[in-house]
Amino acid sequence: MKYLVLYVLFVVCLVVGLKINYKRKFSQDNVNILLNGVSGYRDKTDDLCKYAIKGDPSGVGKKYVKINFWCTGRDAARSTMSLVIFDKPTFFDVINEYARIINFDVSLLEKQKWVCKLNGKLLVNNSVAIPDASDIDCYDKKAN
Repeated sequence: MKYLVLYVLFVVCLVVGLKINYKRKFSQDNVNILLNGVSGYRDKTDDLCKYAIKGDPSGVGKKYVKINFWCTGRDAARSTMSLVIFDKPTFFDVINEYARIINFDVSLLEKQKWVCKLNGKLLVNNSVAIPDASDIDCYDKKAN
């Protein structure tokens, strides 16, 4: 009987201690950093043709965009990304999310003089709305 009392006392102390520790250390900011952040150990690339998002998103119907980076003299980075997370997707929104996933700085598009087209039409404004089932094709300065 005395072992049962000690066991119950130990369990109660453990539960109370864990609850106090949880309340003291939990932070919604830390959760957001874990979910939305990029690891410091991950390669921040300056080569937009190095990585791609492989596979097609499932269960999104026509709410997707194909993003292609065509590189002179080597393979292209061809990706497909779901648009369901965006309320009204724009080129700026989509390319920022793509940059977060692939881990590159969006300013590389301007620095490296990439030319992007949406469904075959030249993109001159970052706030252009992206229709469902669209293609974004970006060409490096050597491919023009």
